Amino acid sequence: MHSHHVAPYFSNALKVDSTQAKLGTPTQLVISNSKALCINERTVNQVLHQNETTILARRKKEAAKQEYLASRYLIKYLICQYNAYTLSELETRFNLDTSKLEVFYLGQRLPYSVVISHSHNWVAVYVTPCDNIIGLDIEHQNQTRPFIKLATHFYHEFEISLISKSSNTWQTFYRIWTLKEALAKATCTPIARLLSKNVFDELANLHSYSTHFNDFDVTVVVAKGATAPTLYYIDIKELITQFE
Repeated sequence: MHSHHVAPYFSNALKVDSTQAKLGTPTQLVISNSKALCINERTVNQVLHQNETTILARRKKEAAKQEYLASRYLIKYLICQYNAYTLSELETRFNLDTSKLEVFYLGQRLPYSVVISHSHNWVAVYVTPCDNIIGLDIEHQNQTRPFIKLATHFYHEFEISLISKSSNTWQTFYRIWTLKEALAKATCTPIARLLSKNVFDELANLHSYSTHFNDFDVTVVVAKGATAPTLYYIDIKELITQFE
């Protein structure tokens, strides 16, 4: 594989809308800063299913609690575009057999595909109706890490070569990383199995769309022929204050 063949993976083809996303035209992909959340009993009881409140209570760090509450609220916010559910009656469960996050209403699984990603207090959620191939990853870009050393230890030799020759070493490193993570979620494959493989070969039968958002690299992976989503920014504090 030649470098020019992978150039599209480094273009920022994922569209971003930084205005507050509004319900109306179905929105599938959103990103928000969970650090803005103040966790209180009223909000938790309005948003989370009773089983989810138990999971929230197990989170020791405030940031982990904020990310969990934010991700569950955003999942339910997106699903409620299709049906007007009571949020606390929707429950998310991680299926260990399929490695997928599933959503249930009154004990019945709903036909939605859901993936989430979080990094440095920011949370991204991607929801589609029906069972679709979707993957998502966001990664905060720390520009001071030893990228060549890390790539040499974890990445495929072709990827190492790309990073070594790149004028933006850190951006190339993180783009490859988010491609691998999003691919892992789309294919329900442990990330450890993909780290040393050439991600561009692995993506041959899928489509990926990436972009930079603030200090983050963002990638989504979808089936070939699937419509690319737009990434919408959500001010979750503004939305969730209705419960306070």
